[in-house]
Amino acid sequence: MKGPDAAEILAEVTELLRAAFALEAWGRLLVYMADAGGPGAPRWVVSDLQVEEVLDDAAVDRAFSSDDVRGALPAIGTAVMTLAMLDGVDVSEVGGGTFVRTSGNSVGFLPGPVRTPSRSFDIVRHDRTSDVARRNRELVEGLGTDELGAIRCDTEACAFRVDAPLGMLTGKAIVVGSFSRPQRSWVWGAHNPTLGDVARRESAALLDHASDRAMWEIATPGFHTDEVTAWALAATLVVDRGLAGLVRVEQREGAIFVALADVQRTLTARGTHADP
Repeated sequence: MKGPDAAEILAEVTELLRAAFALEAWGRLLVYMADAGGPGAPRWVVSDLQVEEVLDDAAVDRAFSSDDVRGALPAIGTAVMTLAMLDGVDVSEVGGGTFVRTSGNSVGFLPGPVRTPSRSFDIVRHDRTSDVARRNRELVEGLGTDELGAIRCDTEACAFRVDAPLGMLTGKAIVVGSFSRPQRSWVWGAHNPTLGDVARRESAALLDHASDRAMWEIATPGFHTDEVTAWALAATLVVDRGLAGLVRVEQREGAIFVALADVQRTLTARGTHADP
């Protein structure tokens, strides 16, 4: 017998949140799960709820102090577990899930308690990702390629090289951060223990000199998010610091996001050398 799909579950959750959780009064509900079972017999239950982007404080206070919310917690927990499983995510690794209210007052789901984006980040994310796409195109212009896919990064040496049909690019590679797909989490390079000291210092310098300190993400070492937002976070910092470009370098269970700086262009076909 076929079980419900994600759309059916979200439709049911939307009605439950509207009836008991004052859905129209907030933008995002973070559901934290904990194992309340014994050894070898996990039993995942809702351990905490957090509401963000609150539009009506009084409505939220009334709803979340009611018996209706407490009575609905098992259903919410089951929905989080099922939706995470349908998305290929283990709740034991991400710790819960997030319901996000859409413009039509229904809800979407993100694996993990996802707080980002902050309002200040959300305002600029589209412009910053578009800006980075333009910078990346300009880097390879005239090199006989339209992408940075041939890049080779040595993150420990903080250097990169791109070989193209008509030339090459070399310069400084700075790890902005990394994204774990199994855990749906982001960590800034400055706080990544798998990086060497030099790489962490270079990343820390980016964060320390960011002009917009209103973004809570800048001051938080790591947090749950999605991969699209991870790229946007890295792009925001690249544009803010006036760097040349940004690439995604695939890893075994995720990706690292590397900023490109101090770029040198060599046009081998013409025998010339110039800065881009």
